[in-house]
Amino acid sequence: MHFSSYARALWRDHGHNECKVFRGRFLRLLLELCMKDEKISDIPLVNTILKEMLKLDIPRTLLFACELIVGLDKRAFIAFVAFENEDGDNVLTMAVTKTSRLILGELKQVISDMSHEFDMTECISVIRRLGCVVANVGETVIGKEQLIRFAQLLCQLSKSCIAHKRELSLIFMDVVLELSAQTEEDVRSKLLMTLVGEDGGLEVILNRFRFTNDFKSDNQVQEPDSTSLMTQIEDSMRSDTITILKKAGKFDEFVKMVRRNDCSQYRSFRNIV
Repeated sequence: MHFSSYARALWRDHGHNECKVFRGRFLRLLLELCMKDEKISDIPLVNTILKEMLKLDIPRTLLFACELIVGLDKRAFIAFVAFENEDGDNVLTMAVTKTSRLILGELKQVISDMSHEFDMTECISVIRRLGCVVANVGETVIGKEQLIRFAQLLCQLSKSCIAHKRELSLIFMDVVLELSAQTEEDVRSKLLMTLVGEDGGLEVILNRFRFTNDFKSDNQVQEPDSTSLMTQIEDSMRSDTITILKKAGKFDEFVKMVRRNDCSQYRSFRNIV
């Protein structure tokens, strides 16, 4: 079966059905039929489906759609964002922006009414998934200002629940830290400066550089290849983090935190203590 042809037939016969109850599920099905194995078989239809999704308030379906798009292989992703003089890029930007607004709005409402029980695991999963999408599209799609604004909103949510839901608060900040690791130097500096000023920010930074392999001495640490891309990224992140800690006047406090913990676990900061 040619899945995208089937999707077009479904769209032709049922795409203009005004029933909103199942419309989100229907659009998701069409999207899945057009996208397999990190490839996209019908860019015009996918673009149309995303535009239809944007007319509805369906945050989790939108999040799923954004994940599919950013999960495409490089060639397919470039083809989509370049579609019709970058209309694909505009649609993806709107999708990520609206998804962020809807999900962060829901989280704000949940946090403001902690008297009601909610699924913490599901909440954390959604936050991390949204953070991955924003990090993957990054500055090139949504722009620097939107990226910074997203991080600021996460920090605001973190601050609002630090007293009674510390685990959730630290997750918000951890997503901001992950965003900073995947951005250019000027944006990274702003994100890190925002983070180090938050209650719990230093704890999140410390945990990022924790060396989790079990070992008893430095001789047992297997250092990664110094030429690898990941090593270069981590070295850059470490250097920028130390610079921001010093600029924010938090460096001495951070060093004390490292010393209070098992220093051998923090390979990235071992030479500063």
